[in-house]
Amino acid sequence: MLSKSTSEPGLCYGSCCVRAIGDFSCLFSFIFGMCTFAVSLMAIYTHSEFIQTFGINLYYGMYIVLFASLCIVWIAFIGMCGMTAKNHFFVFILVLGSILLIIVLTAGLLLVIAFPFNSSSAVREVMLKNLKENYGTSALITTAWDHLQSYLLCCAVDDNGWIVWQNSSWFQDGNSMLLDDLQLIPATNPAFQYVPKTCCYRKLDYLTRQLTDEYENLPRCQNWQYGPPKFPSGAHNDALYYRGCLSTIKAYILRFRFWISIFGFACLFFLITSTIIGCITHCKIK
Repeated sequence: MLSKSTSEPGLCYGSCCVRAIGDFSCLFSFIFGMCTFAVSLMAIYTHSEFIQTFGINLYYGMYIVLFASLCIVWIAFIGMCGMTAKNHFFVFILVLGSILLIIVLTAGLLLVIAFPFNSSSAVREVMLKNLKENYGTSALITTAWDHLQSYLLCCAVDDNGWIVWQNSSWFQDGNSMLLDDLQLIPATNPAFQYVPKTCCYRKLDYLTRQLTDEYENLPRCQNWQYGPPKFPSGAHNDALYYRGCLSTIKAYILRFRFWISIFGFACLFFLITSTIIGCITHCKIK
């Protein structure tokens, strides 16, 4: 009787410690799940119109992480309730849900980390196709490209890639003669344009430190006879963006990728801990 009574406080203390670790694991899973959800949502929302317009999914890994992080928030909440109330069903949901979410979140994080290296060539081909065939003919595509170039301060697809505009429908339609669509106006004509105006530098408001809607030098940007955009190289054009939009999008995603990876792997760690503690708790609940 004495040995039994002395062992009961130890068992009770051990159970309380296990339950406390489980509660903290669920709490941190909840917190990091919210952080991952917020960062993923911000990354997707900022350029959602570009994804829909170009018909490509630059953020397929982020969509998976977004879904998984939202589920983690709910599973963590259910887990905390189950641990506190010693509820068989809630703890079972915690264990099963955590195992599934570990698999889904791991897949999403790997896709986010691998994006710039495994799909940039396919993204590049789709962007080039849309630029050449649909810019200037489709209002949706035209607006998306203009927004993309203005927001990211880039031009065309590749770095120093202005020459691709000369192979586009926009170039042919915008520079054709009035009575003969097959003939182009002379390149020395002031109305001749090699690139859209959204490829050009805008003036900076020095009071607000924001870019205005006025351009630095449109004639030089769109039709300069001594270098880009007429030629792939030559004298530097201070009025023209040299960086391509694909490399800019990559850099943008890489900035978000860092925080998604940090919060995502923290979620994984606490999900694994919650799963282990959940299994122990489920076995001990009578």
